[in-house]
Amino acid sequence: MKITRVRVHQLVAPMRRRFGWSLNWTSLRMATLVEVNTDCGLTGWGDGGFGGERLRRHPELVIGRSPFEVEAIYDDLRPPAEAQHDRGEPAGAGLDVALWDLVGKALDMPVSKLLGRRFHSRITPYCTCMYRQDWPDLAEGLADEARSWVAKGFRILKMKVGYGPDLDVAIVRAVRRAVGASIGLAIDANCAYDDATALALGRRLEEFNLLWWEEPVWADDLAGYDRLRRFLRMPLAGGETFS
Repeated sequence: MKITRVRVHQLVAPMRRRFGWSLNWTSLRMATLVEVNTDCGLTGWGDGGFGGERLRRHPELVIGRSPFEVEAIYDDLRPPAEAQHDRGEPAGAGLDVALWDLVGKALDMPVSKLLGRRFHSRITPYCTCMYRQDWPDLAEGLADEARSWVAKGFRILKMKVGYGPDLDVAIVRAVRRAVGASIGLAIDANCAYDDATALALGRRLEEFNLLWWEEPVWADDLAGYDRLRRFLRMPLAGGETFS
């Protein structure tokens, strides 16, 4: 089985109103789907970023190869290691997922078994929500939104923060009060802070019993993560933009 074509589908849809997070605002919803065709009729699909520029310059890195070379293809498409601030195009997560999809289809096996074993047959999903919007009172608007997600059945919510320590504390407090202690709550700052600011803010946020704090500092600030790990009681998450 050989790869014969890779197609990238860029999906874009305008929003009725803009929303934001610590680093930006947007009025669009976007998604990238990667389609990989083979000479035996199987097609793999992946959802995620795509390092297409390197493939456009060097199609031999993928076209004509076996989809079973998943990790080798990913490594060949990986750009040179650089700081997060100037990394360039991603290595192609959407393509990687599509290749694993192909391998699973070819072997008639779930990808979880290909990667090792299935650890869970059921999981509890969480809802990534509560982005910044143009509400007169951000805390009140987020609290109302949080209640709506709980009413839909979600038991864990992840909200956006990173708007300054005082505002972050105010909105997390409002959401926690709105949903109560039984609902799991996590926060995501999208790399908004330096480690000193994050440490001071984290101590103020500990009273809200957060499940985790995602990307409090830059992804490649490993010393900052280590400092926060040692001095904060809440779990930390990171690495989403670190490859």
